[in-house]
Amino acid sequence: MRADVEAALALRPDATLLGVKYGAVLYPEIEHVWTQHLEQAPLIRERVGRPVFIHARRKVNQHLRGLWFTAGKESDLDYVWPSLHWVSWSSGFAALLWARHGMGFDEVIGCGITLDPGGYCPEVAAFKKERGDRGKSFVDTHALESWRRGVINFRREGKTQGIFAMSGWMGRAMGAPC
Repeated sequence: MRADVEAALALRPDATLLGVKYGAVLYPEIEHVWTQHLEQAPLIRERVGRPVFIHARRKVNQHLRGLWFTAGKESDLDYVWPSLHWVSWSSGFAALLWARHGMGFDEVIGCGITLDPGGYCPEVAAFKKERGDRGKSFVDTHALESWRRGVINFRREGKTQGIFAMSGWMGRAMGAPC
């Protein structure tokens, strides 16, 4: 992730940094973060340790895959985006869609959003367990493959214009910025 951010900022030195969930832990200049997990909003604030604005879809648009997903409250958010009810798949990819279609940026560059199996960066891994593929990845392989299919479908629908990624599977699927 750090190499991606460094390379993206070399291309776009005046870029605004937005975060996905705990991204603001890594970069103090991140003031706005996207989450698809309302229940994590208080934890995000706690881990970041400074004011940060948290954005998400409405609670009714959250995917209910387990009871812990239902614990969050819209009142824990700073911005709720009813118009982004369609935004989905991985949190990282959803954040790219939010930045483009919600925040209104003409160009969005994903950093550290590879959609490759593996773990979190050390700063996040210190407090967030890798639960996928029996503790070897941040997500199970079948979910990752589903997310990739979702990205491809959104690309076919024209919803990813102006969205790029610096590395990994996402970099190959979305292309890198010039």
